[in-house]
Amino acid sequence: MKKQMGHKRLSGLLPGWTGVMLVLALTLGLQISQVSAAITYNSEEYAGGIFGEWDAGFDLGFLDVFDILPAPPVDVSVHTQEVNAWGQIPDSSTIGGGADGIASGSDDYVLIDAGAGMELNFTATFPAIRISFDYALDVAGQGNSLGSETTAAAAVGMFLDDSSGISFNYVNEFFVDFSGIDTDSILDSGNFDETIFLTMGADYDLELFAAGFIDLFDNASGHGYAEIMNLNIEAVPVPPTLLLLGSGLIGLVSFKRKSQKV
Repeated sequence: MKKQMGHKRLSGLLPGWTGVMLVLALTLGLQISQVSAAITYNSEEYAGGIFGEWDAGFDLGFLDVFDILPAPPVDVSVHTQEVNAWGQIPDSSTIGGGADGIASGSDDYVLIDAGAGMELNFTATFPAIRISFDYALDVAGQGNSLGSETTAAAAVGMFLDDSSGISFNYVNEFFVDFSGIDTDSILDSGNFDETIFLTMGADYDLELFAAGFIDLFDNASGHGYAEIMNLNIEAVPVPPTLLLLGSGLIGLVSFKRKSQKV
């Protein structure tokens, strides 16, 4: 009789203890779930590149520079009287690319495409990945005569592709394009922060880039600058909340079965 009464008291307390454990699991889980893990990459490539040509004041120029390294820093740059262009990755958290120039006379032109990027390959041993970064874009163009033509652009972007071809893409870009005597400029900055769910065991390629572009003709000038800053890439483990809730519920069920047998 005492045993039965004891069991009734215990069974009456079980719902209360269940609530306490669920609250505790949720609280601990929310705290622990903020902890993320570093990613082990199968391969890493960091690159900078510049393609361009110009004809300004009978100064003919052509360049095609590209460099790939297994780790930062990367610094590919060209600086002349007519053009400046660069693709830089000073460290794993910053990517920059840009170009500026001037077509200083009639029938002169400048064409530059410059930027930098990284490609990271990994196998998903975790259910999700969190990618965050700040970005800044600066695009401007100016025509100095009726025949002037100016195109300037800047872009930052991210691509995540798995072995089956499914992808997650993000691109932010701005253009300035006009003819004649005119001036236009665009400044933009912001933040990207996404958690992307993965297929466990699949191979992924993660690419990020920043690039600038100018195409100038006949007394025109312009620039396109792009930068990714504070880049952070983290593996997101199985939410500890689910593990705590599951283990807590399993423990309660096991305890209840034992109490019923006594």
